[in-house]
Amino acid sequence: MVGFIHALGLKYDGDARIAYLTAGLYGFWGEWHVLRHPLPGEPAGWTIAQKDKDALLRAYAQSFQRTPVLVRTAVITKDRELLSHFGFHDDSFLQDTIGPGPWQFWQGMRQAGMEDSWEQHPTGGEIFPPIQAGIWSAWPNAKGQDLTTTIVTTHATFMFDSTLFATVPAATEKANAQRAQRMLGYTLFCSSARIVRGKNGSATVTVRIENRGVAPMYYAWPVELEYLDGSTKVVARGGTVWPLPTLLPGKTAEWSVSLQHVPHNAKTLVLRVANPMPCGHSVAFANAEMGTVMAGWLTLDVASQR
Repeated sequence: MVGFIHALGLKYDGDARIAYLTAGLYGFWGEWHVLRHPLPGEPAGWTIAQKDKDALLRAYAQSFQRTPVLVRTAVITKDRELLSHFGFHDDSFLQDTIGPGPWQFWQGMRQAGMEDSWEQHPTGGEIFPPIQAGIWSAWPNAKGQDLTTTIVTTHATFMFDSTLFATVPAATEKANAQRAQRMLGYTLFCSSARIVRGKNGSATVTVRIENRGVAPMYYAWPVELEYLDGSTKVVARGGTVWPLPTLLPGKTAEWSVSLQHVPHNAKTLVLRVANPMPCGHSVAFANAEMGTVMAGWLTLDVASQR
């Protein structure tokens, strides 16, 4: 299994098609537990030794430097340094997320001192499968624990809900599921932009970005800026990389992009955070000006300074 993990990382670490990887491989449903086994009358040997669990975790930490790896619970190891390499996934979301029991997700995070892990590593998971059917028939959720509390507490970025796609959902179910989805992860809003022009025709565009979500964006995707003329032809462009993963919820940052030469016919500025995956969606800003001039690009209303 260690050899397989190293081979997997060698082939797929940093692959733009993979957002997050759950560790899996061991335990029921790949969740690193064997439930209540051995049951009465069953032989021992269901659980692997802690040193072997740590060996698997160490292989993941060594083999995946760019693609985040998530494990099922924070009590999977007592090695805090090893655990610090991972995010977490709650596969009983809205059922056993919050509560005092040692089996409940957030209690395990507290026990391991990992409540702030979401600041560097993503949290995801799956809505508890037995309650998925009909959960979105009413807002906020017809079954399970309070949706807002669980999302705000865990700072979750993604959640699986396979039952929603088993049949065509009713309009209300689809709308409620999409509303819940928008509560997850980051929400980037551009509150202002300004351009400072140089005497040599260069320009620097500085934008103010707020994160109104519950988690950061965990990838520093490339930022692209284009200046368009009246016919939306690109007449100047620039690019850079912003430290997007450092923009935590409730925080604001100002970042810049430089343009080497801006001609006199430059009229409209557009910005995007580009998906490195071919044909992948760029980041959608939570602005009404998103996509108004070019699909996938934010149209900037800039104040000009010299």
